[in-house]
Amino acid sequence: MIALSDKQSVGSAITVMNPAKTAITLLNRSAPSGIYTYQLFNSTGQQVSEGKIDMAANAAVLIRLPIQIATGYYTLHLQGQQMRFSQQVLIEK
Repeated sequence: MIALSDKQSVGSAITVMNPAKTAITLLNRSAPSGIYTYQLFNSTGQQVSEGKIDMAANAAVLIRLPIQIATGYYTLHLQGQQMRFSQQVLIEK
């Protein structure tokens, strides 16, 4: 069992809000602004969503979740020009 707090810090640059319901909220605290690509994988490694987001400094951005996504743990991969990270996200329906 993996316990996630309601706010998971990723290198303190970006905070991923947990759990997510209809969208994943990312808070950009100090990551460089710009276009980031994201991929969301389920617990079996199957990609369930992908796209691009525009991250502004000191701002929040939403990644909308597919309507048919099931409750469970997912891994979010985010990559920009100057940084990349992976974070586990709990999705509750």
